[in-house]
Amino acid sequence: MSRMDHRNNRRKTWISRVSQYVDSSAGRISLTIALISIIGLYLYGREIRNKIAGVPTPSVVFRDKKRRRVLIIGGGYAGLLLAKALHHKLRDAPVHIEVLEARDKFYHNVASCRAVTEPGFGKQLWIPYDRFPVFVRRNCQVTDVHTNYVVTATNEEIPFDYLVLATGSINSIPSKFPITTASSQAVATLGRIQRSVAEAQHILIIGGGAAGCEIAGDIVDRYPSKRITIVEALATLLPGRAVTDEMRKVVTEKLARRAVEIVTGARVLLEDEEFELSGAGFPEPRRRVLFTDSGMALDSDLQIVCSGNLHYNGHCLQKLAHTHPTILDEHTHEVCVRKTLQLYDPMLPHIFAIGDVANCITSKTIVACEIQAKVAVQNLLVLLNAEFESGVGRDDLPARLKALVQVEPLQEFGVPGPLLFITLGRSDGAAQLPFLGVLGGWFMRRLKSQDGMTASWWRQLGYDNVLSNT
Repeated sequence: MSRMDHRNNRRKTWISRVSQYVDSSAGRISLTIALISIIGLYLYGREIRNKIAGVPTPSVVFRDKKRRRVLIIGGGYAGLLLAKALHHKLRDAPVHIEVLEARDKFYHNVASCRAVTEPGFGKQLWIPYDRFPVFVRRNCQVTDVHTNYVVTATNEEIPFDYLVLATGSINSIPSKFPITTASSQAVATLGRIQRSVAEAQHILIIGGGAAGCEIAGDIVDRYPSKRITIVEALATLLPGRAVTDEMRKVVTEKLARRAVEIVTGARVLLEDEEFELSGAGFPEPRRRVLFTDSGMALDSDLQIVCSGNLHYNGHCLQKLAHTHPTILDEHTHEVCVRKTLQLYDPMLPHIFAIGDVANCITSKTIVACEIQAKVAVQNLLVLLNAEFESGVGRDDLPARLKALVQVEPLQEFGVPGPLLFITLGRSDGAAQLPFLGVLGGWFMRRLKSQDGMTASWWRQLGYDNVLSNT
């Protein structure tokens, strides 16, 4: 045997042993821990490097002895992540942090696909704010934003020194509910949808993005004999630019293997006013024949619309945009921001926007929200320190803004790598990870598929157990 053959045999033996170890229970646990560590470094790498290098967390003490007030509009994923991180950094500083939220409870919509199939699961998605470490003013809808105060729907004026807009996006039920919908009403609607899914034989899902694929995966996982059709207007499922071709292929093949019918490149014509997506209801389940723009007839007895983010909640900036027109996209109502996540107009350095409502070129995911929240927190701390050093009083707004405009350098938001998690029922899914490509069901079962990360978000809001205070 030649030396080259000997090396090849050793290499094959080594690869075989590694494969056997990875397929074993211990191997999968080790690999899962390694992957979670990589994701942690990806999300928190800069913060870890700063601590190792001895970069201090900015301290805040103001010469005028007046507390500064940071308002966060929106108690969704982005707003809560920022509020919690800022509270941790400014625990002993003279800064009041407050969240203004139009809803009465937090809606964990990432797991809404599970509520479509499992009785009672919808109740778990609405989490009280009572134990969150930052004060959340519930049922508080902001209608107008001015330079240093906001106006609520009850005409109350609430002053601020710094403002963060995290008002999110508008989508169709069950992915999102209108902000005026009470949690009890939403839970009842989710229960009605779940019962409708259980009774239906042919379900039409309109939209093949992440929400549509996850709902299809959950339904076919629980009801394998039901006929399910996904119709996507664009050429492929998961058409977002942050999704890799490998991820699209894996998800499409997994759904096709479960006999989900997939129609792409066809737009469903929704002329029925029941499908008005900004409404608070869900179409009454009944047999309908809908048509695509190419004339294809689609006969089904339940229709679920999952057509992506349709509009963004930047309406409260409309009056401010009259004098600062560059801060708001008048068509989508996305808030226009710089790379520092401050509003695009440089004369408003004390107002930020993060999450879905910000027009960052990135996917609208919790991961993006978390990275943006960290950037905004760091920049808020820098501005607060700069305000301390300038010695300008809180009540001298023009001088404060002039001083803040000159503060640099600030941290910039970089578009995160291809990180995406798609559940397809409790036991399957696909994870798109930077550097590692796409991983399958065993990884997703441990990360998201079991409960849609519901338990972890109850912990985020201060609860040890799901439903411990409902």
